[in-house]
Amino acid sequence: MRFALAFAAALPLVEPALAETDLTSLVVPPDGIVDGQPLTSYAGRWWQWAYAMPQSESPIVDEVGTFCHVGQSGPVWFLAGGYGSSKVHRSCTIPAGRHLFFPVINFVQMLYPATQDDCPWMQAEAARNNDAYVYLKVFLDGEAVEEPERFRLASTACFDPFARTPPKAGAPPDALAATDGYWIMLRPLPPGPHHLEFRAFYTNPDEAYGDMVQNIAYDLVVQPD
Repeated sequence: MRFALAFAAALPLVEPALAETDLTSLVVPPDGIVDGQPLTSYAGRWWQWAYAMPQSESPIVDEVGTFCHVGQSGPVWFLAGGYGSSKVHRSCTIPAGRHLFFPVINFVQMLYPATQDDCPWMQAEAARNNDAYVYLKVFLDGEAVEEPERFRLASTACFDPFARTPPKAGAPPDALAATDGYWIMLRPLPPGPHHLEFRAFYTNPDEAYGDMVQNIAYDLVVQPD
């Protein structure tokens, strides 16, 4: 027997630490490269990060930001959204010099056991709700990211969603996944407080999570060097 799982997630006005920084210059373009990797690679890595910790320490389930530091490593810091429809306000302290990567709204389709021959089906399933988005908004320190719909990313190949999950967690064997959604990569923010908001929703009532709404806010503090 094979199992298919689908999940959706997304991911905040302290004014304005961006007074001398243009927001446009902070947003990495969809075809940009960060630490030698395309942004599509980070979409899969975000889901691997999301599955890497137990629910009791999950930044996605967390409603206030207590666990925003869990599983973070390297030059890119992942911000969590919420499973299904979510309204969440979190606080998070971030080291200086980190890029920030987060989904405005997205979908993942998983199958196990699976092979790369199954990937086209998973990619198509992951895309369905994103083809039917209604509303996408991203604000940083009160300034809107222009045309967030430009930042749609999709898996170019299927990935192991449990690549970072400890063996003792008992993840399903031979699983593969594809993700599709609207993701933002920000270059490192200036030290100090920032307010980030993501708002989005789908209207695709015949699909799983097809009416999902996201309203996520973060109060961020970037530590000085």
